[in-house]
Parts: sequence; structure tokens; C-alpha cells
Amino acid sequence: MLEADASGHYLVDASVDGRPVRFVVDTGATRVALSAETARRIGLAVDRSAFTALTRTANGTVAAAPVVISEVRVGGARIADVDALVLPEGALDVDLLGMSFLSRLAGFRVSGRQMVLSP
Repeated sequence: MLEADASGHYLVDASVDGRPVRFVVDTGATRVALSAETARRIGLAVDRSAFTALTRTANGTVAAAPVVISEVRVGGARIADVDALVLPEGALDVDLLGMSFLSRLAGFRVSGRQMVLSP
């Protein structure tokens, strides 16, 4: 169960390939999205030539690198082979836990200021 922060966002501490990552849960994001900084920190190597997918952000359209994350864990939920995008330096302020993860859960629901993720 997640509690909304003061701005109404749901933050979650997760594990990506065994490394800690803090996400904002984003049901409007098609895929999990990682900043280039986070990808580098967790050891996900992305070559500049891999930025082949166009994606829309709050700051406009940017080229992103499609990747597959071996494993994402949130609480008791463990999802393997999660489609994700790595966005270039400065394009993403916070990592997003999008629908490529959320849609593979048994379910999720929002009630008031609480979000429940069901593994």
C-alpha cells in the first residue's frame, strides 16, 4: 500500500536488477522510464546509438533508448523482463513506474490517498 505525498504523487522504493530505485507511480506512462543518470547508477549500459524511440515528456518529444529490465521488484511483486525506456541526460527529473510494470500485476487500485498494488 502506498500513501500519496503532499502533491498527490505515489512514490515507491523498488529494486531494479537488484539495485534500489525510487519511482513515481505513473499510470499515464506506457513504459517504465529511467533517467540516464539512474541507468548509469544501476549498471544499465546504454550506447548513444540506442536512442531510437521517440517519446513525449512534459518538456516535449525526446529520443529514448528502449531496454528490457531483467527484474523489477516492488514489495512482494517481482516482474521479469520489463520493457522500459532510458531517457537522455536532463530529460527526466524522476524515474517513472509505468504500465509495462503495472499492467503485469494482479491489479492496482486507488482509494482516497492510498494506492494498493496487488502482486
